[in-house]
Parts: sequence; C-alpha cells; structure tokens
Amino acid sequence: MADPVEVGKLSLNFGKFFDSESLADVRLTVTAPRNFSRAYHAHRVVLGAASTYFAAQFSEAWSGSCAPSAGGDALFEVRVAVDEEPAHAHALLEFLYGREVELSLASAHPLLRLAQFYGVDALATQCLVFLERVLHPEPTRCFALFRAGSPSDPPRPSDPKLLALCTEVIARAFSEVWAHAEYVECSLELLGGVLERDDLSVESEEVALRALLRWADHQPEPARDAALPALLELIRWPTIPGEVLAVVEDEQPLLRGRPEMRDLLLEAFKYQAAPPSKRYQIAAAAVAAAAIAIAAAAVAIAAAAIADTAAALTASAVSAAAATIATASHTTKARATPT
Repeated sequence: MADPVEVGKLSLNFGKFFDSESLADVRLTVTAPRNFSRAYHAHRVVLGAASTYFAAQFSEAWSGSCAPSAGGDALFEVRVAVDEEPAHAHALLEFLYGREVELSLASAHPLLRLAQFYGVDALATQCLVFLERVLHPEPTRCFALFRAGSPSDPPRPSDPKLLALCTEVIARAFSEVWAHAEYVECSLELLGGVLERDDLSVESEEVALRALLRWADHQPEPARDAALPALLELIRWPTIPGEVLAVVEDEQPLLRGRPEMRDLLLEAFKYQAAPPSKRYQIAAAAVAAAAIAIAAAAVAIAAAAIADTAAALTASAVSAAAATIATASHTTKARATPT
C-alpha cells in the first residue's frame, strides 16, 4: 500500500500591504475627475500579478513609463488617470490586494469598466455575475446603469458585455418595460440595442413603434431629431399592416414631415405588394441604402468633431444604427411575441 500523500498550499493575503510603506517599491498616483489626485504606496509584484495592465507596464517593454522617484526614496513613480469616481478607483486597488469590494447598482458598472481596462478579469466576472443576478428580476434597473451623469463629467463608454446583458434583459420583458416611468430615461445606445433584436417581446411591430415614439416624445428636441432617423430604421415597417402604415404620419405628430418616412413607408408598401420571389431583393436594397446613409452620417460626425462641436449624441445614434447592417436582412422578420 502506497504512503498517503497530501498537498500543501500557501494562501497569501496581501490586504495588510494595501497603501503600506512596508516593502513598497511604487508610488502610484491616481488622478480622477474634478481635480482629484491621491498617491498610494504600492508593490509591483502585487499589481502585476492581479492586473495585466500593470504587468505590461512593469515589463521591460514598458520600463520607460516608470521613473525613479525624484525624492530619492527608491520608489518608482507611476501615474494613472481614471474617468471614474475616486471611490471606484480606490475600490479597484483594494481588490488588487485581495480585499473585499462591495458591489451595488451604483458601483458595479464603473468597476466593470475599470476592471476591463486594467485587465482584472476576476473583478469583471464578479461584476457581471452580480448584475445579471439583480437585473433579470427587475429589468428597469438597467436604465440607471446607463443614465448620463453631470454635464461636466467626461463621457464614459459602456462595457460591451453589460450592454449585451441589458439589451437581452429588456428585450425579453419589453412588452411591460416600455410602459414603465423610467423607460423614457433609457439611453440612446441601450434603446438602439434593444430595438434591433429579433427576440424583442412585443405583441406586434406597432407596439415597438409606439414604444419608440413614447421615448422620443420625452427627449429634448435636438437630441430627438438627431436620434430618430437611426432608430426609425430599426422598426420593421414591412411587418406593420398596410392600413396602419397609410395613416401613421397623420396619427403620429413626431413622424409627420420627417424626410426619412417617405423611403421607409415606400419600401414597406413595396415589400407587402411584391410576390414572395421579389421580397428578398427589396430587403437587400433597403440594407444597402441604410449602409450608405449611416456612412454619410459618420462622415458628418467626423467633420463636426473636427470643428469641436457637440456631436456625441449623433455619434451614438449612428453607432446604434450601424448595428442594423448586421441584422438588416431580418427587417421583414416578425418579432418574438410575449408568452
């Protein structure tokens, strides 16, 4: 009989070294919005082990980005600038040292963005698992995650995985969600992602159109005018009955006189009147036209950005519309209906 064998393993806890001068070899200065700046005592081996960003920064290839301290205290100076609140940056650093970090609806999204940027996969996974658990029971919580902050705050991109999660959660419950009071605060990026989905849960495409118009009716006029052309492209007009299409501009003031409506309605009527053998060609032509329109809008946005004008909202609208290129061949496909 063989001798019994066990494996021993040392579990290291670096929490006590967080912002401690003990064995520190880095002075990490974090800057954040509103002129925030704070210096931390840090340790290259800890930061590099927990973050691919810092591992690369401390590698030989990035050695020039770290400079010895001017104070002669043998610490390397490292500076990072974050777009999130100082408390979120502090929490990220605590996590790198093995400390517990509290996740909430207010903190999970910014922590997720930081984790993705700094290559902290464990924290990113925990944020997504937490959000998936709390969003499915109450889909309207998604709106707060994408709500714009103060006008003085820098723009913060949404995490693609969180955007995909929220569009899925909202789409599955859309027949109830669109009537909720918080729905009108839905971000343009999130609404575009929801409206393009095949599994959007609505009784009919007319409901999807009414939901879009309810959202648009609560937006400031400049924002609404910039967003509607791209969002209207996401409505599957050929699946709306002809008798509804015939009067939709008369009954919906927001659509009356909009230049894009002529082409949208014309393509819908052509599709409905065409024999099945011709419908694919009509859908393909609509896809090509949408691609050209999106490209032209992107050029206009680039020109506006060069002129240093506020084009961020229009850019988001075009970004949402551009996603329809991949799914535009399904613009004649009926949505999923709620069960």
